[in-house]
Amino acid sequence: MFAGCGGRGDPAPPPPSAAAPESFERLAERYRQAYLEQNPLIASAEGEHRYDARLGDPLSMRSLADALALERRFLAELTGVPAPPAGSAARASYDLFKRQRDLAVEGFTYPEELFPVNPFDGMIQEFALMGAGAGPHPFRTSLDFDNWAARADDFVVWTHQAIDNMRDGVRRGYLPPRILVVETLAELRALGEDTPDNPFYRPLAHLPAGLDAATRDRLTQTFKATVKNKILPAYRMLGDFLNGEYLPMTRDVGGLARLPLGDAWYAHLVRLETGTQAPPAEVRARAAAHIERLNGRLRSALADAGFAGEASAYVAQLRQDPRFNFPSSADFIDAYAQLQVKVASLASLVLTVPDIPPPELLAAPRVRGALTPRIEYRTASADHASPALLLIDAAADGGPQGVSSAFDLVPLYLRAGVPGRHVQTSSQRSDSHVPPFQRFASEPAMSEGWALYAMSLGEELGLYAEPVPRFAALVEELRFAAAAVVDVGLNAEGWTRAQAIAYVVAQTPLDAAAAGVIVDRALALPARALAPEVGAETIRALRGSAADELGSRFDLRAFHGEILHAGALPFDGLAPRIAAWIEMTAAAAATAATAADTASAADPASAPAAPSAAPVQIR
Repeated sequence: MFAGCGGRGDPAPPPPSAAAPESFERLAERYRQAYLEQNPLIASAEGEHRYDARLGDPLSMRSLADALALERRFLAELTGVPAPPAGSAARASYDLFKRQRDLAVEGFTYPEELFPVNPFDGMIQEFALMGAGAGPHPFRTSLDFDNWAARADDFVVWTHQAIDNMRDGVRRGYLPPRILVVETLAELRALGEDTPDNPFYRPLAHLPAGLDAATRDRLTQTFKATVKNKILPAYRMLGDFLNGEYLPMTRDVGGLARLPLGDAWYAHLVRLETGTQAPPAEVRARAAAHIERLNGRLRSALADAGFAGEASAYVAQLRQDPRFNFPSSADFIDAYAQLQVKVASLASLVLTVPDIPPPELLAAPRVRGALTPRIEYRTASADHASPALLLIDAAADGGPQGVSSAFDLVPLYLRAGVPGRHVQTSSQRSDSHVPPFQRFASEPAMSEGWALYAMSLGEELGLYAEPVPRFAALVEELRFAAAAVVDVGLNAEGWTRAQAIAYVVAQTPLDAAAAGVIVDRALALPARALAPEVGAETIRALRGSAADELGSRFDLRAFHGEILHAGALPFDGLAPRIAAWIEMTAAAAATAATAADTASAADPASAPAAPSAAPVQIR
């Protein structure tokens, strides 16, 4: 989200003399340090706290020019670095670095800075989550609180720049659909209210321990003044602009294809999100076929549950079922905590990764209001100043006891927690065999795809033996597949919002309100919905190929280990890696069998037992 943030520090040091060719690892680390200086929030998330007093100014022309210059400079310098041997792990890192720089440079062709706000994901939500203590900014020391006050100054600057950019967008014909502005306004109104339960006041309940009274009073007063006199007025100012000047200029229109450069822009985003070269129409066709298969399985699940009606009616029934509702938010969070303990005891059935500290469970600050995700994973900072979190929306949604329905609790946790997103991210970031840039790299199809695939592992974990959780998992899979179809329809094929909502309602058990959220997210964040669907289906296809080729020698845990150890590789680079792993696994098994036959021929009594399919891992 923050790619392209501008910096105000000194430029990165020059490369070494041409007389001594620089290693790729050194160049990649120089880039990473320069990038973190330009992107203070990402630096905080990676445990680099030198820039915690800055937010950055990712929207100004100067900052955009600096960010583009950084990408171009290191892409040019890469040509002077010897490429590692083809097929090696070092070459995979080299190719990943080049791909990321190429995509970054290409991305500056498209004026993303003209769309600085939306109701789902952006600075207004990220800053609020940080202010509530659920983001990369730490609140552990008095310096952290002072740094937050400085970051608030930068947020005010960002707000003014966002308004300038949106005015420029009006002049150039780059405007979002009206519904997105309406939904953003609702969030801004809530975040701009000066009430005790505003999420920006949350850190006051967690002031650092051991402070003397004078310091505690100073921090408290400064913090309150920062919120009251800087942050809340900035949110209100942004809301006033949207309501009075911007909203009247918008129309009820569709997705990216209607904008100048829209087709090329969407194609770029598809490559970025999916990690493949698949055209949008192909992605849509595959997702539509997946929906047909899932609906067949859904009918079987309804039959197993003994329910004769439509799937949508069963969803409505489960939402009102007292078995899946809780008398308080605390009880709702505790249900997740109990499930987390249970899954931890079963995880070794599908994973070979070492023990990973579980994420903390926290009631989600509702900075997005009604659009708050039911569960959201937040990555830990590298130094664990900010722990990994599962933000759980425990607000009432009409259940019989006033708390959100939890009939889909199991698949939601498996996707976001263990063995899902938390395991993939933790595994990638702990891999010391790859350069630091790769440990923190983002490959959406890998991370989101693994998370959605991991949701299906409830079968192997024995958590879908009962009809309800199995049904809930299928509904979630349908949600993601339908989101991929409408994303392409809206942004590449001219679908209207009404047409997309009708498609989701017809193809899934979701009602029009839930379908509207899916559709509006695709309008706000084009191509984002493709990453989990493409990623999960690719991992399933690789698993099927490996199982077919290895037969009884296929080890599911070893396969998962290989996927996880791939870290941030795009899928165009992952397939050859899995092919090599299959070949090595088969060769190792053949060698073991030959050794056993030789031993048996020489001394039948001393022949070893047939070996099991041992995990074979390559890096």
